[in-house]
Amino acid sequence: MNAVAKTETTGTAVADYGASLMQVIAKAASDPNVDIDKMERLLQMQERVQDRSAEVAFSEAFADMQPELPSISHNGQIVHKGNVISEFSDWPNINKVVTPVLSKHGFSLSFKPGKAEREGHSIGASSEMAEADPVYELACADWESAAMEAETLRAQAEAKRMRFEAWRTTNATKRAQMQLR
Repeated sequence: MNAVAKTETTGTAVADYGASLMQVIAKAASDPNVDIDKMERLLQMQERVQDRSAEVAFSEAFADMQPELPSISHNGQIVHKGNVISEFSDWPNINKVVTPVLSKHGFSLSFKPGKAEREGHSIGASSEMAEADPVYELACADWESAAMEAETLRAQAEAKRMRFEAWRTTNATKRAQMQLR
């Protein structure tokens, strides 16, 4: 049995189990003697079955889509200190080529935290994906360096403020003592 046949069998089994579980839930819901805790556990089980079914549907749709995904040529470069550190394809080029294939299989793109969904399928950009980019890594290193420098400057400014406050308190005390004499 090949991988595709295994997926189809698993998908059908999950769907059949979900349908029979719904019958059990419907029967339990119509019985006034059924304990509410048992009913909640049945509903939680149904949610898990639905989640699994959605995962199977996603995997099947994604597997169907993958052979159609095109290779996209690079049409841009990132230059850092005179060196090309990365080549890329710009967004209009990627979008033009990929969107029709994604749409055909019920997928969409999202660049916000979370997911954009269409018929249960989603693709999202995440920090894990971004971390694989060498430019992102350089930007993170620059940001961390700037953040450490800013923290050092904040600490120095706080130390100066505290010295000033101590000087002002000392001088105010001396002036007050002089006025009392």
